[in-house]
Amino acid sequence: MKNFRHYALLSVSALCMLCASCSDDDTATQQAPTVTFGPDRQVTATSITFTVVSAHSDIAAYLLVRREAETPTAADVMKDGKPLPGEGTTRVTEENLASGVDYTVYAAAQRGDLIGDVVTFGFTTGTATYDDLLTLTDTVSYTHLRAHETRRHL
Repeated sequence: MKNFRHYALLSVSALCMLCASCSDDDTATQQAPTVTFGPDRQVTATSITFTVVSAHSDIAAYLLVRREAETPTAADVMKDGKPLPGEGTTRVTEENLASGVDYTVYAAAQRGDLIGDVVTFGFTTGTATYDDLLTLTDTVSYTHLRAHETRRHL
């Protein structure tokens, strides 16, 4: 009978330890929510297209502001920014920007109450005159080349 009590007590202790070790509390192993910008960005006189990659998060957001604006916190980006999916890659295009202006894009990601670090990049929109001149120069060079080739074949 004495051995049975020891065996029962040992079994109950082992069961309690097993239940405690199988807890759902895995906060130590959870990864922080992250967001990054892809390297492919296209800037024109009045628009920008860029890629945002978010991971380990429920939701992400980005905020585009003029460079002289006050730097937002991660909470500001999540509250005031445009929402993005929490997981995956999203291609973003912002149009109707002012030409020749410095802008900054901020992004952050969130899972539950945990907000990750803010990431940022800056850019300057082109000027309409420069873009038009570039197009005009390409057209003139091509036209000049074609006229020169035509004379050579006559």
